[in-house]
Amino acid sequence: MLSEVKVRNTKKGDKMAMLRLEDLTAQVDGVVFPKSFERLEALLQTDARLMVWGKVDRRDEMLQLIVDDAEPIDEVQIVMIEIDVQRAKNIQNLHQLKEILLGKILHRWCFGCRFKSPRSDRFVFPKKIK
Repeated sequence: MLSEVKVRNTKKGDKMAMLRLEDLTAQVDGVVFPKSFERLEALLQTDARLMVWGKVDRRDEMLQLIVDDAEPIDEVQIVMIEIDVQRAKNIQNLHQLKEILLGKILHRWCFGCRFKSPRSDRFVFPKKIK
């Protein structure tokens, strides 16, 4: 959820936004640069519930999310896949999985994988399929 949205103008006069994103466990600051802001402006409202995609930027021990894309959470469709680590190490298995996903999933869906091993679970955050 976007708990805070501040729209700013760059030195060139382009609009961008500074955000505060939060869920039930944490909060993080985010930034939407002008190129992305043009596409996302209508979605960037306080209290909006969004799935966001972006990159994590770390400066001076502070984390910030650089937002590349977003969609209303109610419109996002996610496919979760759980795969054994040993099978995931096989590149042919991964290529086969990719072909299946790209062949069967609509272009607006995203997917995530959880890799299981006896020592740990590792989750790969959902990726947007374009």
